[in-house]
Amino acid sequence: MIMSTAYTVGAGVLALMHASLDSFALFFSAISAAYMLLARYFFRKEQISPGASDCTPDTLARLKPHLLWTIVLVVVAALSNKTMETLLLSSLTGPAEVGYFSIATALTRGGVDLLSSALTTLLMPLMSHAYGEGGIRKVDDILSRAIRYFTFMGLLLAGVGLLWSEPGILMMYGHKYEPVVNVLRVMTLIGGLTLTEGAFGALLSTTDNQKLWAQISIMSIFVSVVMSVSLVPLYGLPGAVASHAITRLAIMALMVWRIRRTMHEIHLPIKAVTKLALAAGLAGMAIAPLLLWQHSPVMEFVCGTLFAVIYIPMSIWLGAWTRADLADLQPLLNRLPGRARAVVQRLTAATGQQGS
Repeated sequence: MIMSTAYTVGAGVLALMHASLDSFALFFSAISAAYMLLARYFFRKEQISPGASDCTPDTLARLKPHLLWTIVLVVVAALSNKTMETLLLSSLTGPAEVGYFSIATALTRGGVDLLSSALTTLLMPLMSHAYGEGGIRKVDDILSRAIRYFTFMGLLLAGVGLLWSEPGILMMYGHKYEPVVNVLRVMTLIGGLTLTEGAFGALLSTTDNQKLWAQISIMSIFVSVVMSVSLVPLYGLPGAVASHAITRLAIMALMVWRIRRTMHEIHLPIKAVTKLALAAGLAGMAIAPLLLWQHSPVMEFVCGTLFAVIYIPMSIWLGAWTRADLADLQPLLNRLPGRARAVVQRLTAATGQQGS
């Protein structure tokens, strides 16, 4: 929090001073170094230090393959994250198309990837403890709830991101970068629809199925190569965007299929996911007349806000959540303003849901 605040304030001051790119780079380096020094200071202050103990042969036998497949996953992630599309764009099109694709990629990473990483970071310890306490059956219960949370956040991100892409690009870059808008829209939409991939990845990692996850990731490289070679030379930037979308959706479908085939104890909350998708669809239908009446960046921003306002209570009204879910969210709901809290309580009572 300290360094984030310092970075935000410093970047604002540099922007007001119209500082050069080198100044921003030096400031970023200084903040990064200060972050590590501050972390080291707090570790010493709280007397936090790594422990050391001998690993049993059984633990090592399971740990070494896990680490090996983790290394494979890191390498595959570096090669498959829009790398092939970017290389083909740089060799077959002009620098402008590469720039548009790279800007949309960077903005997507700042939103979709950050959200996915944060949710997965919270989920993995829960799954690990559950797997140690009750095995795969205990994990199945946590996964079911995690899929609902991931799907809810993914659809919210997809809907709002789809509508806020144009206002955001115009505000940050101006009208000269309008070609980035549709690229960002597709990437945000696909990122939201495949956000649940993080929950499945956590499942595979915590249940000693890292090899399966690595195999699926390796397959994503082949799909990306085939799609890129097929689409980018013919369609340029739209082909690169289509290649990325097809690859992500195909790998998501493959992951779900492999998990259901190899892990028979896992049950996916299809009914709840369907209700969340229906809530998002109804919210989209509700704002469609406004967009047809006036399609402008201001209206898109307003409709993005309305989408969230409609989608969230609609998911409760349709019964996408169980009483256990709502009980976990109660501390957050209690922070809502009085009228909003009363509306949520009425919607919760109207669902008549029973705990799963």
